[in-house]
Amino acid sequence: MEHGRPTSKRQRKKRYLLVAGGVVTENEYIDLLKLKFKNVIMKKHCKGCDPDTLAKYASSLKKREEKASKSFDEGRYDAFAGVFVITDVDDYSSQQFGNAWNICKAYNMELIISNPCFEVWLIDHKETCSQSIQHTRDAQIHAKRLGLICGENDKHIVEAELSDNVSIACTNAAKHNVNRGARASLQATNYAPWTDMPHLIEMIKD
Repeated sequence: MEHGRPTSKRQRKKRYLLVAGGVVTENEYIDLLKLKFKNVIMKKHCKGCDPDTLAKYASSLKKREEKASKSFDEGRYDAFAGVFVITDVDDYSSQQFGNAWNICKAYNMELIISNPCFEVWLIDHKETCSQSIQHTRDAQIHAKRLGLICGENDKHIVEAELSDNVSIACTNAAKHNVNRGARASLQATNYAPWTDMPHLIEMIKD
């Protein structure tokens, strides 16, 4: 109480850590999500590396933050509500994804895979990604044709074409995310087109 009146405890925003393997496209897209979901706090790290190395890096960041949350200001510093390891399939092996999955499971992190690449998720903002898109270059060409990426090496996102269509993208992704067995096993990469980004969006929204 202060001056005889009860004080209410302000609810703190949930904090999320997003660790992405793409240093340009995913980096810019996470910035877009930060603007859209202002009810949460997103901390990002983008590091161009293979899935298992990325997962190890994310686990080290999570452990560091958890240690800080216990010691900072008598517990008024919250640990992350969720940690997401965001990676493409590209030419990585099933073993690398298996290692990444085991690390994520051990540290209670979410492995977010886009197959063959993150551009599948971008395409879903405009239309359901076609089953014919099985390779990274095909996805990039189509995303550029739709006006979703631009700039050097077609790595930069066109924010105006994406920011209002996140819910539409989730709906479209569900239409092509059909080979759940192959995705779950991580022993095969023949489940393109696929993206786990709707799972990330739903967790942040909740």
